[in-house]
Amino acid sequence: MNYDWHIKTDRIYSEQIRNIIDEHAEFLMNYFFNKLENEEGYSIEKLDEIFKTIIAEMGCMRCRIINESLIIEYNRNVNIIVENSKTQIYRNLKLQKILK
Repeated sequence: MNYDWHIKTDRIYSEQIRNIIDEHAEFLMNYFFNKLENEEGYSIEKLDEIFKTIIAEMGCMRCRIINESLIIEYNRNVNIIVENSKTQIYRNLKLQKILK
């Protein structure tokens, strides 16, 4: 399944630094969603904890959930915003399990 996310920053970085951030973010988000898709026995109520557990495993970021939106803090100045709501992610995961 495809999940949409983008990088939001308050600072202006050089193109070289921005490319490094993009590469790291892409790697980490692929890991995050692959790990999420392999989770078993979850419910929408437990999804917040699963998000936080996976982010804690990565060790370099924190996450916040604000009004169904997942915001991953890459660092103090850079956030990764997941554009799919928690409910959409849950539905995608359930659909993927059914179609397997």
